[in-house]
Order: sequence, then structure tokens, then C-alpha cells
Amino acid sequence: MGNILTLLEMRLVVLLAALFTYASICFAQNFNHALTLYSQKDYDEAYKVFNAFAKDNKHYAESRYHMGLISMHKQDFIKAEEYLKQALSVNTEVAKYHVAMVNALGNIITKANKFSQATMAPTLRKHMEEAIRLNPMDMNTPLMLIGYYMQAPGFMGGGSDKAIALANSIMKRSKADGYRAIGLIAHAEEKYSDAESNYKKALNISPDSVKYHYSLASVYQSQSKFDEAMDVYEKAIERFPTNRNLLLVAGRMASFSGEKHSENGVKYLNSYIGENPDMADKNIGEAYYYLGMIEKNRGNKTLARKHFNSALKVNPDHTRSQQALKEMS
Repeated sequence: MGNILTLLEMRLVVLLAALFTYASICFAQNFNHALTLYSQKDYDEAYKVFNAFAKDNKHYAESRYHMGLISMHKQDFIKAEEYLKQALSVNTEVAKYHVAMVNALGNIITKANKFSQATMAPTLRKHMEEAIRLNPMDMNTPLMLIGYYMQAPGFMGGGSDKAIALANSIMKRSKADGYRAIGLIAHAEEKYSDAESNYKKALNISPDSVKYHYSLASVYQSQSKFDEAMDVYEKAIERFPTNRNLLLVAGRMASFSGEKHSENGVKYLNSYIGENPDMADKNIGEAYYYLGMIEKNRGNKTLARKHFNSALKVNPDHTRSQQALKEMS
């Protein structure tokens, strides 16, 4: 009898092991399928698959991270923060989780009241600092932290001395990013000539990196030098033809820089939207809004209303389009 029980127990163990292995394979296949859907920008389907992973599954943190990214893509930053907290509750030692949280909180803070901004700012700084600690070779997060140091008061952890120290440490690892960091400090202090000089040094060192084009264009925009800024964008668009975000930011600038750049703005924004726009991309709503502003400034009210309504079809919560239509009624 004992031998029979032992044999049955062994068979049960083998069966359970087989079932566990099969379940692990299925979970792995499902996770890889979700990643494929995400890479193909099928965000709704990817979200459904990611959402199926329970907290005790090894893919839980990554699934919540991607759900956070999907939520940010849809401009639901509150939900993104929630999912990223869930990812970090499992593993705080992943730099990209902190970087994603910085992006989510940064968007939430811009729309918050002064009190909320003050209470959220230290958390934002903490995630930046953690991201840098975990991935010291990332040059983008330190730039955001320098921006924080330059804007936040001392009691919130700000200070130009911290910004300068961080810029110097960046310079030791990357000359181009070091000049960009020094330029950002000068930019924040409204020392525009110094900022322009350092941004140009960065661009000369690394002309094949789009971020230095953005920085140089931004300092021109800060001075309302729209011709110079548009020239930078045009060269960047020619150099990086697959970078759709350049089309959007150039179109945005055209929406407030006057008639001279309106034609370019319309061209770039229509290119961004394309013939078959991804309606899950809430920035399509932004593009329609900027088109509406260009036509409003031109006095083409009928076309402007059409664009504002198109923005609301993509994003019913697009408050600026709502306000623009209200002002035109």
C-alpha cells in the first residue's frame, strides 16, 4: 500500500510540475504577445493582456510599467501614476520606472494648483535622483533635475549650486551633454547669449542627436526669435525625417509666431496627422488644436472651428479647444 501511495504521490508531483511549467510558458508567451502589441501601437489590446497579470506573477511590475506608458500615451497621467506606483511597489531598483514616474508627475504638476505643486515637487525630485543613481549613463534625466534645481526654492531642494555641480559631473561623462546642461542653467537665468553659445557647442559636437536641436530652438523661442527657431526645426526635420515629434513642435511654434510661419505650420501639422492618424495618440488632438489656432489667427473662423472640433473628437477633454470654440461663439 505504501508503495502505491508513493507512486501516486510521485505522479502527482510530476503532473503539478508539468502544469506549473506549462502555465509559466503560457504567461511568458502572453507577456511577449503584449509587448508585440505595444510595439505595434495596438495599445488597447496590449493593455488588456498586461492587465491580466496578477501581483504574484513575475511579469506584474513590467506589465504595470507598460500600462503606465499606455496611460501616458492617452494623456491619463493620474492613472499612469497609479500603475507606476504598482510597478515600483514590486521593484524600486529599476531606473525606467522612476523615469516614467517623473514624466507622469511632471504632467500632473503642470496642471495642479500652487499648493499641490509644492507638495508633489519633492516626490518628483526623489524619482529623478533615483533614476540617475540607477542609470548614471542616462543624460536626459539629469537635465530635468537641473531644471528642477534652477526653478525650485531652497526649502524644496532647489539651488543653482546643485545645478552647477550636476552640470560639471555631466561634462565629465559627455562634453555635448555637459554644454547642454550649462546652457540650460544660463537659459534658466535668462542669459540667452550664453545659453545659445553652449547649445551650439553641444550641437557641433553631436549634430546627429535631435535633443540638441530642440535646446537651440528653445532658446530662440524664449526670445521670440521665431525665424531662427524655425530654421533650426526645418534643418532638424530634414535631418531626422522619421521623427514625428519635430513636426508637432514646429507646428506648435507656428501657431503663435505669426503669419510668416503659418504655411510651414500647416504643412508640418498635416504631416504629423497623416492620412491614417492613430486616434489613440492624443497628440493628434494637439495637432488639430494648433491647426485651429493658425486658422483663427488668419481669420479663417470656419476652418478653425473645424480643427477645434476635430481635436475634441480625438480628445473630448481637450480644454483649450473647448475654450477656443467658446471664445469664437
